[in-house]
Amino acid sequence: MSRKNVLLIAALAFSMVLFAFAAGCTGNPAGNTGTAEKTTAVVTTQEPVEITVFAAASLKGALTDIIDQFQAENKNIKVVTNFAGSQALKTQIQEGADVDIFISANDKQFDPINEAGMIEEKKVLLTNKLAIAVPAANNAGIKDLGDLSKSGTILVIGNKDVPFGSYTRQIIQKYQDDGHAGYVDAFMGNVVSEVDAVDKIKPVLVLGEADGSIVYKSDISKADKKDITLIEIPDKYNVIASYPYGLIKANADKPEVKLFEAYLTGDKGTAVLKEYGFDVGSSGSGTAVTEPAEITIFAAASLKGALTDIVNQFMEENKNVKVKTNFAGSQTLKTQIQEGADVDIYISANDKQFDPINEAGMIEEKKVLLTNKLAIAVPVDNKAGIKDLGDLSKKGVILVIGNKDVPFGQYTRNIIEKYQEDGNAGYVDAFMGNVVSEVDAVDKIKPVLVLGEADGSIVYKSDISKADKKDITLIEIPDKYNVIASYPYGVLKANADKPAVKLFESYLTGEKGTAVLKEYGFDVGN
Repeated sequence: MSRKNVLLIAALAFSMVLFAFAAGCTGNPAGNTGTAEKTTAVVTTQEPVEITVFAAASLKGALTDIIDQFQAENKNIKVVTNFAGSQALKTQIQEGADVDIFISANDKQFDPINEAGMIEEKKVLLTNKLAIAVPAANNAGIKDLGDLSKSGTILVIGNKDVPFGSYTRQIIQKYQDDGHAGYVDAFMGNVVSEVDAVDKIKPVLVLGEADGSIVYKSDISKADKKDITLIEIPDKYNVIASYPYGLIKANADKPEVKLFEAYLTGDKGTAVLKEYGFDVGSSGSGTAVTEPAEITIFAAASLKGALTDIVNQFMEENKNVKVKTNFAGSQTLKTQIQEGADVDIYISANDKQFDPINEAGMIEEKKVLLTNKLAIAVPVDNKAGIKDLGDLSKKGVILVIGNKDVPFGQYTRNIIEKYQEDGNAGYVDAFMGNVVSEVDAVDKIKPVLVLGEADGSIVYKSDISKADKKDITLIEIPDKYNVIASYPYGVLKANADKPAVKLFESYLTGEKGTAVLKEYGFDVGN
């Protein structure tokens, strides 16, 4: 009998034994088809409460340990788990499965649930890398990626629809592109089986019926290492896999769900995740950075106050990472990037200045960081007696505004045009007739207002900080005239795999970063 046939028979027999055992020991949460594991928990409420966690199969060992600890401390909370490939979990949720927390192994399977409005807030729990896994005996003599393409090597890998299978294909493509012509075909020619979960690979390696695979480092536990050996994959070929998670919006207010989330992302939960080989950054969001690193952020000038505070907090908690910032008008930043500036994250104040960079293929993924509104800004003594938009067109009023090429200047023009169209004929010409200067950043307007050299302007609400308000007063602009300004951002594709970049992005969009943004008057959605 050929070795490949032995593999198939052995895997089938092993699966039947596992199925028989699971049938007697586990149950399924209503509405899903994956394996669900129930554990009795510890109480924080009067009546027993059950919560359900859907999690990528690669988290099974770590999350099971965390849940056991959590339940020991919260006796009246029962945590039901469903571990499966992220694609299967996504489908189950789309089909109506009852779930409280969803943890995916990649964005591809998480984002459709988030974009359907089912997630309270997308966050990053941890990151992971991949490694070559071989039987302890390593009879095929595998030492590196190159050996996986040798004739006669038997491989079992993840299928293309599950994250670790997709990442496997990215790794072998990177290896081929690095001067190893024909590698992908030779590697795939050695593959005898593609599966949807790492748990289906480990028994085959343990039985010696496959020579190797590519799996998450964290998939091979301390107990597994007596039978399976991991071989590192160099960073230039590897993939940093981010694990997004979120509370299902319909159940986000359940105290027990919030309690479990706090435990999972707190000291006790992250300690277990690290023990299993995951990289967990500050507050459980991101990847650990152990070597000194420097990253560069290009951000719209209106973010200067908030982002400076966030960067300072981040660097205080992550001593090995230095964050350099460049604050300017979004048009200026766009031009600098197009001219080859070295940047890791770009945050624009509008789509117009962001999209050319994205459409040039330089951005990993376009996302929205926050939204902002505009307001009238006047000196605190307001000698011109400005009360509303109408007053900005009065004869003799002195205005300084943004120029038409920067977002807040363009939005100013949108606002005054709307006001004119609402029965205020001649308003635009009268307003613009009062303008004595047009600038490319709000920072150039504030000192003019403080010195009393101008009577007013239109700026982002967030541009006037708590400290500024002793000298400058904001006057609301009604929503029917105002503009909701979205701030798109993205990680530059060339630097997307840098752990420090992933860590800062997680911090910026996580609880601590958004708290600062809200403090500065920005609107941060889910």
